[in-house]
Amino acid sequence: MTKRKTADDYRRELHSLKLEEIAIQKRIRKRFLELCKLNPDVALYQIVDATNKNVPVLAGWFCDESPVRVPTLDVNAQLRYIETIEKHLASIHPHKQLEITY
Repeated sequence: MTKRKTADDYRRELHSLKLEEIAIQKRIRKRFLELCKLNPDVALYQIVDATNKNVPVLAGWFCDESPVRVPTLDVNAQLRYIETIEKHLASIHPHKQLEITY
């Protein structure tokens, strides 16, 4: 016979999941900052300046942990930028790593 979960059980489970989510977000942020420091010249996206020219925003801009830059980025943006840096690194690396698909 199985025991039904109570509201407290669900509350504890939800709290545990929130703590896991926070931990994953911290690891993502740490990896993003690490990649930015190691690859400061990678263009993550482009903005239009006052003279209507496209100006790349480089990963090095995020290197210092100023309160305006990295903390305001949501996790999805950080993941997109990590992916952009990884694609850039893969494109300049002469050796392709073997991909195993299941």
